[in-house]
Amino acid sequence: MKHYVSFLFCYLILPVFILLYSQNSFAQKSRDSLQYYVKLVKHPQSANDFTNAYQYLVKSKEKSLIEKDSLRAAYCLYHIASLEYKTGFYIDSEVSLTEALKLLDRMSYSNYSFAYRMGIYNLLGILYREQNNDAIAFDLFNRAFQLAQSAKDSVTLYNNKSNIYKDLNQYESAKKELLKALTIVPRVSDTLAKARVLDNLGFAYSKLNQEEALPLMQDALELRQLVDDSESLYISYIHLSKHYKERLNLVLAKEYAMKAYDIATKLNSISFKNDALANLIAFNSDEFVSAYKTINDSLTLTNKRSDNRFAMMKYNTSEKERLLKESQLNNEIQLRQTQLYQAIGAVVILLGIFLFFLFRMKHKKEKLQEVYRTESRISKKVHDEVANDIYHVMTKLQSDINNNEDVLDHLENIYIKTRDISKESATVHVDENFNDLIKDLLMSYKTAELNVIAKNASKIDWNGVSDLSKTTIYRVLQELLTNMRKHSEATIVVVGFEKSKNRIEINYKDNGVGCNLFKSNGLQNTESRMASINGSIRFESQINNGFKAIMSI
Repeated sequence: MKHYVSFLFCYLILPVFILLYSQNSFAQKSRDSLQYYVKLVKHPQSANDFTNAYQYLVKSKEKSLIEKDSLRAAYCLYHIASLEYKTGFYIDSEVSLTEALKLLDRMSYSNYSFAYRMGIYNLLGILYREQNNDAIAFDLFNRAFQLAQSAKDSVTLYNNKSNIYKDLNQYESAKKELLKALTIVPRVSDTLAKARVLDNLGFAYSKLNQEEALPLMQDALELRQLVDDSESLYISYIHLSKHYKERLNLVLAKEYAMKAYDIATKLNSISFKNDALANLIAFNSDEFVSAYKTINDSLTLTNKRSDNRFAMMKYNTSEKERLLKESQLNNEIQLRQTQLYQAIGAVVILLGIFLFFLFRMKHKKEKLQEVYRTESRISKKVHDEVANDIYHVMTKLQSDINNNEDVLDHLENIYIKTRDISKESATVHVDENFNDLIKDLLMSYKTAELNVIAKNASKIDWNGVSDLSKTTIYRVLQELLTNMRKHSEATIVVVGFEKSKNRIEINYKDNGVGCNLFKSNGLQNTESRMASINGSIRFESQINNGFKAIMSI
């Protein structure tokens, strides 16, 4: 009977669990299924109910852990532990409850986690009470008290503590706990919870031979009759039977014992029948001795079969769980290997792309340098061969008195053009003072009709700029100035230099006739040159409103 009463107290807290749990965001279908199997744990109707409920709860727990839903996993573990407790697997039940506590420890505190933790401490206390470890049971009930969130929670825990004292035949202490519960009962709306306090307190008074006993137990009986709860009515009838028997009122004692037996028969509960018949044969009722022996043997055999069947089911479930975890582990290893290969492949591809662009850039630079070398070679050849030949012609013509002055002028123009070509293609010695080199370039275009102004050229520190970049800047400025002299009819050219953070800006501007920005080969060449050194150049111009170029490196 002690085991059955423990079941009642074990589930006094469950309405709170179900209320809180139903408010969570689980899918409706999954939630309904879970509550169905929780109901099987609380009120089994057949031998298969425990097996089916256990298998579902274990799967639901594993699924919740995979989905990182710790709250649902803890809820499943609580009911797994309840089922294990009801079937006598106390150690397994404690392990399940401990696992649930570890999950809650990793969560932030909330009303849900408080309620779950309180229920777990309560069930652990009942487990230790069942194993006669009263000190630990008391400690666990006290921990649960610290988390109690309602009057009903407190009433439940006072009841549980009183049961420990009742087991120890310390009815005075049991009465004190129940009187504490009685002061809270008016705030509890649950009729059966009220009846439980009244009945237990009345039974304690009965053991203490106090006159308040019978009225309290009768009030509890009336409340239970209003609800028509068979299991709680059974407890009332058993308590009243024992009360009258101890006072030698055997007629009423047997009457209530028979009522208890009738309910046990109605419920078709072997454990209830066994308890009721044990109470009846105490009245020397030989008619019940044979029935008691049959029921007791049947109960022993049924419990043995049930325990064995449930133990095998637990083993099978554990084995399936082990195989599933092995399969999941193998799949995870394969997945990680695949991810590793994919990562290596991605690195190889990225490295290949990087090397491709690196070599491409290197190739561009090499081509650009080759262009510069070619230009230098052409410049030297033009100067050495063409210019010298023309100069010799001029010398001969000067020595000839019949020389036409116009011919000399034309030849001079040819010489100047050839010299310009040589300058444009000649090697630029950028390793020398680059500021002076730039100034010389700009001043070489200055004439009586054209004024060239350099702004802030001497303020730029060119030491951190590569030779290739300096050569490119020189060539781009040279092309802009050459185009200006050929086409713009400008009278003023301004070239400004500015340093902004890590970049150098060069602003070219003239007051020439401008253009439609149709990109000639010269302008396209300047863009290509600047792009090759990761620089940029843009142009601004309108007809009769000058020309502007902005370079940045």
